[in-house]
Amino acid sequence: MFGTYKRWSTAVLIISDIVVINLAFALSYYIRYELQWIRDVAEAFYVPFTAYVPVSLALTAILLLVFKVEGLYDRRRGSSWLDDVYTIFTGTLASIAIMIFIFFLYRADFYSRLIFLYAVLLIGTFLSLSRLAERQIAHYMRRRGVGVDRVLIVGAGVVGRAIMRSILARPELGYRPVGFVDDDPKKQENDIGPFKALGSTADLPAILHNEAVDQVIVSLPWLSHRKILNVISDSERQGVRARFVPDLLQMSLSQVDTEVMDGIPLIGMREPTLTGWKMAIKRLIDIAVSSALLLALAPLLLLIAVAIKLDSPGPVFFRQTRLGRGAKPFTCYKFRSMRPDAEEVRPDVSHM
Repeated sequence: MFGTYKRWSTAVLIISDIVVINLAFALSYYIRYELQWIRDVAEAFYVPFTAYVPVSLALTAILLLVFKVEGLYDRRRGSSWLDDVYTIFTGTLASIAIMIFIFFLYRADFYSRLIFLYAVLLIGTFLSLSRLAERQIAHYMRRRGVGVDRVLIVGAGVVGRAIMRSILARPELGYRPVGFVDDDPKKQENDIGPFKALGSTADLPAILHNEAVDQVIVSLPWLSHRKILNVISDSERQGVRARFVPDLLQMSLSQVDTEVMDGIPLIGMREPTLTGWKMAIKRLIDIAVSSALLLALAPLLLLIAVAIKLDSPGPVFFRQTRLGRGAKPFTCYKFRSMRPDAEEVRPDVSHM
């Protein structure tokens, strides 16, 4: 049930973003060509809105891809609105940079540059406000039981009880208590509030099936690591998402998926985030943004090169071999900031 709601709400969010992006771009056009803020538009340079429609659609597609890569549609409950705002504005800037780079390649110089400045501000602002409204609606729906996760707690110790209190105190996070399991016979005797005592970890497969559990939160001490692995394995076999409260775990942070529930961190294993087409898109964004920045900074870089040449004899650039991805060597270039023979005289000055 929750999976269906999640897919439906994500689809609505994407459609909302498409509408907001195009409305914001249309308003950017209106401000530039009709209101003519900052700078007037000469009649000879007036461009009809129909010429900008393909630009608006292309920008929308790029933005959606960038937002997808940045995880804006992953529906993280523990993330804040400010996290969304940061991702929206950085993604919008990157997308606009890609568009400007494309225009430069095809020499489409009849487009106004000011309209893209307005677009960054308006798209970023409108999408941020849209996400704020979406969060409020999601909180309202979850408080009424729509789109909630049925949660089972494994371990009723101090940490497990803290998680239970957080779930009850934050209904807007969308967690509905099912119960808990614990291997301590004394803890199996009494319920804890709405959390029913359902048995031990040995009963977990049957409980997951009978109680229609959506998510398992493991709060066992790491000394019980074998038991934790068994719980995660039992959950995965039934298609139930398992998360655990971190102990002093030695693991790669790139392999974990984290959320925060009322100050309590939850960790789940995940697949690498950048694989296949996501990696290709990120590579495309990196190349486009870096190329656009190099073009924009070209006059400044030229001035720096001239200043270095006038300041001292020798080459403008310092070259050095570095190791890149897969230990593959490559040549790194940077502006020279020392004398040309600095490497040769290093032994003579290293004691100073």
